[in-house]
Amino acid sequence: MSAPAVVGIKASAGRRTKPRVQHRKAIVTFVAPFGILFALFYLVPIGYAIHQSLQVIERQGTFGQAHEVFGG
Repeated sequence: MSAPAVVGIKASAGRRTKPRVQHRKAIVTFVAPFGILFALFYLVPIGYAIHQSLQVIERQGTFGQAHEVFGG
């Protein structure tokens, strides 16, 4: 029993073409609010927490004024 022959394949089937996006402005319009809110409520707090974790509070004496310095 022989293998079935493949019929109807074009010569350029191996070459891939990039699909064209037709409504780029609409996509950006709907995705932008999500991106802004995601950055504002997810990425910014993570960045701030990393920044705070690298700071150390130092005082001059027991009751001196506190100031933050880089603690690494």
